[in-house]
Amino acid sequence: MALVLRPSVIIADEPTTALDVTVQAEILDLLRRCRDEFGAAIVLITHNMGVVADLADTVAVMYKGDLVEQAPVEEVFATPQHDYTRKLLGAVLRLGEGQERRSQATLVTEASSSPETAEPELAVHAQDLRITYPGGLGKPDFTAVDGVSLKVPAGKVLGLVGESGSGKSTIGRAVAGLTPVASGELTVLGRSMAGARERQLKKLRRDLGFVFQDPASSFNPLLTIGQCLAEPLIVSGEAGSMNSARARVTELLDAVQLSGAFADRFPHEFSGGQRQRASLARALALQPKLVIADEPTSALDVSVQAAVLELFQSLQREFGFAAIFITHDLAVVDLVSDQVAVLRSGQLLEHGPTDDVLSDPQDPYTQRLLASVPIPDPAEQRASREAS
Repeated sequence: MALVLRPSVIIADEPTTALDVTVQAEILDLLRRCRDEFGAAIVLITHNMGVVADLADTVAVMYKGDLVEQAPVEEVFATPQHDYTRKLLGAVLRLGEGQERRSQATLVTEASSSPETAEPELAVHAQDLRITYPGGLGKPDFTAVDGVSLKVPAGKVLGLVGESGSGKSTIGRAVAGLTPVASGELTVLGRSMAGARERQLKKLRRDLGFVFQDPASSFNPLLTIGQCLAEPLIVSGEAGSMNSARARVTELLDAVQLSGAFADRFPHEFSGGQRQRASLARALALQPKLVIADEPTSALDVSVQAAVLELFQSLQREFGFAAIFITHDLAVVDLVSDQVAVLRSGQLLEHGPTDDVLSDPQDPYTQRLLASVPIPDPAEQRASREAS
C-alpha cells in the first residue's frame, strides 16, 4: 500500500519488528529494490542494529528526544562517539556468544560434580503431537501442529524457533492447557494434556508461568501492577486479599529489579522494558516449575532486550524452572537456550542441543534461517552482498 504511488520518500517505521529472519530479509530486499528502482529515499526507524548495518547509509541515534549522534553507518559502528551509542552496540547479540557461556558453564559443572547417568526428569514430553483449529463455514480443519515430538528436561530451556505461522505459539498454548490436543501425546509436569478437562488442569496451572509477547495488552489497564501480581496469588488461595499479598508482591518486584513503590502504578505508567519485567514477575508469582515465554523481547530495543534476557537467565538459574522460550531471534535462542527445536508449517524439522543445531544445522531450512540473520557489521554485510 505504501508503494502503490511509487513514492520518492519511504518512511519505514519498525518494518521488520516481530518478523522471522527469512521474512525480514525479504522486506529488506524489497526496500533496497525500491531505493534502486524508484530512486526513493528511505527513513528507516528500527531498534535492530543488524537491520541498520544491512540497509542504512547514514545513522542518526536518538536518546530521550535528542539527536545524540549522526554519521555514516561505517563510522557509527566502528567508532561510536556517544556513550549511548556505545551502549547500544555493546548490547547487540551475536550468534556464538551463547556457545561461549555454555562452554564455560560446562567446565565449571564438570569440575565440581560427577557425571550423571540417570535419564533426566522431563517437564514437557510431546510425542506425535497434532493440534488443529476448526475451519468453519464448510472449510476443512486447519492443522497448526503436525506430528511434533520433543522433550524439555526439568530445569532446562528449550528455544522454539520458526517463521510466523510455524506453530510455535500454538505449542506453547497447548503446553499451558489453553489449546486442546487433537491427537498424539503431550505430557506436562507428569500430567497428560490430551483430553484433559479444565478442572483437572487447575492444579497443574499453579506450576505454570506464562510471559506474553505484548505485556501492555496482557495486563488489566484498570488494575495497578501490584493488583495484577497479587491476582494469581489470590485466585490460587495463596493470599486472601491484596493486603495479605503485598509482601509477596514487593518480593516479586525486587526479584525483577523493580522498586516496591512501582506496585501502585498502572501498566500505562511503565516503559516497555519495565512492563516486561513485571510480566516476568507475574509469571513467577506461584514459583512455577515451567515457564512459557512467547516472544517476550521482540518489540524491545537492544539495550532493554539485553537487560530482560539477563534477568530471565538470572531468575532461571535462581529458581531452576524449565522453560519454553518462543522466539524468531536466533541470537536470543543462542543466548538463553540449552536445546533448540526448529518448526516450519507445523512440522518439526530439527531438534537438538543449541550448539549442535546452530553451528552445524542439518536441515536446509535451518541453514537458510541462519544465513538470513542480519550481521551487525556494515562492512561484513557489504562484503557478503558483493560475494553473492
